[in-house]
Amino acid sequence: MKKQISKVVAALAVGTLLFTGCKKPAASFTSDKTAVKVGEAVNFTNTSEGDAKAMWDFGDGTQLESNQNMVSHVYAKKGTYNVTLTAAKKNGKKASDAPAIQITVSDKGTSAMFTSKTTVQAGEIVSFNSTSVDADEYTWDFGDGIQTNLTQPVSPVQTHVYTQNGTYVVSLTAFSQNRGVSSTYTSTITVVGGTGDNQVMAMLAGQWKLSSHVLVHTFNGTPVATCPNIGNIPYSTTTFTSNAKIDVRPSTSGSGVINTYDGDGNMKSNGSYAIKNATQLSTWSHPTLQADGTGTLILNSGVSPFVGNNAWTITTLNATTLVLTYNYKDVNKTGFNGATCTPANQNVTGTEVVVETVSYTKL
Repeated sequence: MKKQISKVVAALAVGTLLFTGCKKPAASFTSDKTAVKVGEAVNFTNTSEGDAKAMWDFGDGTQLESNQNMVSHVYAKKGTYNVTLTAAKKNGKKASDAPAIQITVSDKGTSAMFTSKTTVQAGEIVSFNSTSVDADEYTWDFGDGIQTNLTQPVSPVQTHVYTQNGTYVVSLTAFSQNRGVSSTYTSTITVVGGTGDNQVMAMLAGQWKLSSHVLVHTFNGTPVATCPNIGNIPYSTTTFTSNAKIDVRPSTSGSGVINTYDGDGNMKSNGSYAIKNATQLSTWSHPTLQADGTGTLILNSGVSPFVGNNAWTITTLNATTLVLTYNYKDVNKTGFNGATCTPANQNVTGTEVVVETVSYTKL
């Protein structure tokens, strides 16, 4: 009797194993989200029973075979996607499909924002700092007619100088997904009258056309009997003409760069400037193309043998005109062949003075 019972139990056990081995897996899965943004990961958990491997289809053309309980996926475009899971035995047979889960993917949701001062002086360098969310490209409009390059990516941090009093609306447009998504934020900034260096910087900033450049050499010697008129002889005047344009841009407090362009608008080189006080510039240097285009003239900066006061004097600075002068001296100049002297070709010791004047018109 006992032997018969044992045989029955054994047969039942074998039958159970055979039934279990032939049974299809019960495919099922869950997701931690059903609505996400582009670039946001979705986690899927395989809750199937009796499977040895699973084939995932994320609905966007991506498939994955995995024996892991959890897998993640990121969608690159917005849309609605049906995710499916097929659970199977180790040999791939007895496959079973789980009910699909629908995932809705929306745009990344770029949000533009920036911070800056709200009240500044004319000529002051103002910093604008983007605090935008999920943005990778930016364009700025400073409200005074100046915009960043709309076709090139620019930095989320910008500096700008306002030259006129007033209230300006500053606009930042932030982009993502190859400019497929954008957001714009605006804020106002009030510009009041600048003083000291700020005022000079404000009036210098902008584009100018070089209208004239003149060097006048004067010899001031001690009159002698054979050369009574040597006291003050302007013996040489050189006038340079040019179609060059310059763009004066502050970079730090009291100084900046001077970009030089030819008549066709091609950038040729750059120089620099620095403010000494309200009426003088300690540095003003930039290349200018000569009228015939055959060479480049560099504005003098008091180089040897001339000794000057190491500053350009601001003779005129207003909304339309800029005139600068620089005086040089060679105290022990010799070898001047005074044409008014008798005889004409004699050496006289004295002081040579050179006055350099450059004039610009605001564009």
